Amino acid sequence: MKTYAGDLFIELPGSWDDDSMHVYRQEASDMEVRVERYPVEPSATPEALLEPMTERLALVGPLEGLQRGEADVGGFRAATLSVSCQREGDAAATLLEVAVFKPKETEAITLTALAPAKERARLAALRDALLTRSRIVEVR
Repeated sequence: MKTYAGDLFIELPGSWDDDSMHVYRQEASDMEVRVERYPVEPSATPEALLEPMTERLALVGPLEGLQRGEADVGGFRAATLSVSCQREGDAAATLLEVAVFKPKETEAITLTALAPAKERARLAALRDALLTRSRIVEVR
């Protein structure tokens, strides 16, 4: 699937349903991609923007396998987070892959991919596709 979220072009492998404003769910799967855009201060860094997200996730349930990193998204430096979180009462953990980048001085974009633990390999492939195939394009 190829689509736009404002001036962000994203290409996701396979077939996806566009559930709402910048939320995509893969057909016949529990995998989901969310695209969030929001204003930020010029001094904000992708790493600093990722920190409150990590703190909020920790309130949901214990975080396991937390890994931070950096990636390139369409020529912009992104802070990344890979983590597993299981809420009390859930039968299985949810895996999250998050990338935060600033395409403009005062705007940030967060790409979040979620999947149940049984979809680990497919989520990794989805994360790679999001990081390598997403880019900012000129909207006329």
